[in-house]
Amino acid sequence: MALIRLTAGLGNIYGKPRFPIRSNKLRHLRLVTCYYTEDGCLAAAAKNFPLLEELHIYLSDMNKDDIEVIALAVARNMPKLRHLSLLGNVLTNEGLYAILDGCLHLQSLDIRHCFNINLEGDLGGRCKQQIIDLKLPHDSTYGYEFDAQPWPSGL
Repeated sequence: MALIRLTAGLGNIYGKPRFPIRSNKLRHLRLVTCYYTEDGCLAAAAKNFPLLEELHIYLSDMNKDDIEVIALAVARNMPKLRHLSLLGNVLTNEGLYAILDGCLHLQSLDIRHCFNINLEGDLGGRCKQQIIDLKLPHDSTYGYEFDAQPWPSGL
């Protein structure tokens, strides 16, 4: 079961995420164990929440193409984003570069268990320079509030 927590007086939604809503007031969005999401729904959601300051997508079964589309949508449509957590996803360097380029106010980034990212060279240096609170792919998930074992499909 997926847990979707929307903060702006919208409450919690359980089940398959479809994002039929649009909100200019939504500031926080947290998606936990979102398996079997409809194609494109998360990228479409990025366009619907331009004032989002926090986005957490934990442990989903998205493939590389899906997460890259989401990363580009976040980079283009969420200029006020300050906190981003993509724990247990298949994000690549291309998506991370887009996020760093488009989200200039980003203060914290959690990419633990995102093992498709190679932080050697410029990308790692840029992350360390641009992000105040940075959690890297191999950092511990000790103390994480949910089961932090990534879904193996999509890798």
